[in-house]
Amino acid sequence: MRSPRSWDRVKKMDKLIEVIAGEKSYIVLVGEQVMPDLGRHLHGDEHERTVIVADANVWQAHGAAVQQACQERYKRELPVYEVPGEEASKSWIQVKQICSFLGQHRVDRQGRIIAFGGGVVTDLAGFAAAIWMRGIQYLSIPTTLLAQVDASVGGKTGINMVTDDGLITGKNMLGCFHHPEHVIADISLLKQLPPREFNAGLAESIKHGLLDRPVYDFMQEHLDELAQGPQAKPAVLSDLVAENIACKAGVVAEDEREHGQRRILNLGHTFAHALEAAFHDRYKHGEAVALGLIAACRLAAQRGKLEDQDLEGKLKTMIERCSLPTKWPEPNDDLYAAMELDKKAAGGKLRFIVPVEVGRVAVEELDDPQELRPLLEELAK
Repeated sequence: MRSPRSWDRVKKMDKLIEVIAGEKSYIVLVGEQVMPDLGRHLHGDEHERTVIVADANVWQAHGAAVQQACQERYKRELPVYEVPGEEASKSWIQVKQICSFLGQHRVDRQGRIIAFGGGVVTDLAGFAAAIWMRGIQYLSIPTTLLAQVDASVGGKTGINMVTDDGLITGKNMLGCFHHPEHVIADISLLKQLPPREFNAGLAESIKHGLLDRPVYDFMQEHLDELAQGPQAKPAVLSDLVAENIACKAGVVAEDEREHGQRRILNLGHTFAHALEAAFHDRYKHGEAVALGLIAACRLAAQRGKLEDQDLEGKLKTMIERCSLPTKWPEPNDDLYAAMELDKKAAGGKLRFIVPVEVGRVAVEELDDPQELRPLLEELAK
């Protein structure tokens, strides 16, 4: 399986990338210093009922600029629902509260949600938009690198299975496909990210690089600059985000609802989601993805699927340069139990996307996650 990068269907022009998904298409704007001119890029008018769902910390830093843009566009400030930015916020409790908020402000079918935050807010607000009145519009303004290169594009929305005491037992188990009407990625927002948060986004870029040669080549060429973290040159960050979105948009155009080709985007994620569930707050999503990519590469080698025998070494070097973890924790029973609940399982078998070489992957199936015990124990040494 190869990443299609269908340039006849994905138009990349001056950092405007068109995402075509079934009968719907939308534009992703990638630029620097978009926020001062944000009002020009918002959709809707003063007669429509629009609300904002925002990461609480991000809103504290940038909320005034967003409300100024809303004054310009809608002639008023908009109601704001603030969400804690942690992964546990992707829960039924928050969905219910957002829906109550939508009802309180009488958001009807012509209304919309503006999602302002990282991947948590993108997934959560998108899911609420999908189920409110059987689907309303939402506009995404992703504020983290992970959200800009991945979560904000493709239409996947969803929440986790979360216990009453806030522990995640299943990643993204509840959700649906619901595409945004527009995405605005201002890379200037990345400058204020903590380095660990920024690096977590680079993990998704590395994943796209394994799927798509142009992304891989770009990252290799600019690895020293990207290793600077949030202080990397704006032109490099802008190109990085655009390259990643073009890669993902090409896959989505081929397979909007993951009936086949889109599965390649799960590279490393069966491992990653299990790590997040089993070790709770130890890893950010991108850190778990980095470890998942290494495990997927090792699995490919063990199953005779890896044609580029040097790929694991090159992958580890890239991950280390991006200040991401490369050593697995000692596996526990919760890890294997989480894999059994993975939403990508089918017919009683676990599905793992594994690399063959840069730009090509394969599907590997296992009957029992315990089959991975020797591999994971080896990675933990």
